[in-house]
Amino acid sequence: MRINSRGGFTLVEVAIVLCIFSILLAVTLPSLQKKISEYRFEGAARQLVADIKYLQQKALAESSEYYKIEFYNNYYQLNKSTETIKKVQLPANTEFYRFTFSGNIMNISARGTATPGTITLYQSELKKYLYIKVAVSTGRVRLSSTNDSDPNITNILRSKDNEALDKPQYQCRRYRAKQHQDPTTAKEGPIVANQPADQPSQPRA
Repeated sequence: MRINSRGGFTLVEVAIVLCIFSILLAVTLPSLQKKISEYRFEGAARQLVADIKYLQQKALAESSEYYKIEFYNNYYQLNKSTETIKKVQLPANTEFYRFTFSGNIMNISARGTATPGTITLYQSELKKYLYIKVAVSTGRVRLSSTNDSDPNITNILRSKDNEALDKPQYQCRRYRAKQHQDPTTAKEGPIVANQPADQPSQPRA
């Protein structure tokens, strides 16, 4: 007499598989979320570059001086005079951090050149900056992850993580000693190590 047995999984085996899957998901999910945030952040910056170039082409083709981009905290608008062509919302935790041109408006000339300067995007979750730069003479638009090549904003922007370096406890010890030095005994010249009074310094050969 044959007994037909059906293949399957026991409740314990299913529970073990689910437990392993949960652990793997908990390990990989934070890095996956970070990658998604980076992708959206960089995509928003590239979209802005494309929108600026689009308005440059429109203004040049129509010889129009009425095209402009208005920037707000977490979105921007493409306008022609008072007409809104397009409104773009930035991703979550992303905002416009700084503009080197005055106001929040980038004007496009009839020659297709945009207001020169740098637009800085900041992602608070990643603590990361991206820079959209418009050249002064050519109006060329490019995306950069650094601001060192632009003298207008060098050393202006600083990560919030580095603000602690400005606190007094991080100042140079020698500078603090100089601040507390008695002005009546202060002498010019290099700082040398103190020597015992009964052992004069040896003359140099």
